Amino acid sequence: MITLRKSRFTPHRLSLLALPVALLVVVGLFLGRSAATASPASTQPSPASAAGTTAPSATVQTVKTVQAADTKKAKRIARQKKMQKNVIVYTNRVRKKAGCAPVKKNKALMKAALAHSKVEAKNQAEGHQFAGEDDLGTRFTKAGYKKWTSIGENAAGGAGGVWFVNAHDVMYGGKFTKGNTTYTSSGWMQDKPHKDNIINCSFTNIGVGAFIDAKGAVWWTQDFGTKK
Repeated sequence: MITLRKSRFTPHRLSLLALPVALLVVVGLFLGRSAATASPASTQPSPASAAGTTAPSATVQTVKTVQAADTKKAKRIARQKKMQKNVIVYTNRVRKKAGCAPVKKNKALMKAALAHSKVEAKNQAEGHQFAGEDDLGTRFTKAGYKKWTSIGENAAGGAGGVWFVNAHDVMYGGKFTKGNTTYTSSGWMQDKPHKDNIINCSFTNIGVGAFIDAKGAVWWTQDFGTKK
């Protein structure tokens, strides 16, 4: 604590005395600061240093998990799109042999077909209308395919190992093995009602939906239509 008192010294004597006092104060401050600076730092290792490496934070792990999920989803979607494209290619090859004009991919029918394939996957069954689902014509219209004059649909898929794993097999059939059991499935071209849709020369548009479910099964929908 500093206490101020009225000095009995004259201003001249005070100035002479103030210099050495000031020097002593400066020296004292310097020594005190040096002592504080020179005090040894703690050598106790921090928990992170003692462990050797710092474990990833929960945030980093979450980001990595999300990135991995996004990558997996992107690969699945890319595979689905490739299969859908191939079905259209096979369909037009068959139509050409039958003397029909090629069907053109339609965005609305693609949307309707994929939506239905997802419904099939949810129900783990192939079909054309499930509980709570609109009928074919309503589904097409809601998807944006309006003022149609004729429509048709093929569906495929199956639980229990009988899965059409690629475009060729869903069109022409194939063999599938699960465990020690081998299944043989017929494709659309091996069944008359499905084949009739494919080589129906009146159809002008097509949409294909291939959806891979959590078990790896592929559910298929092939939608056809003709507009006014």
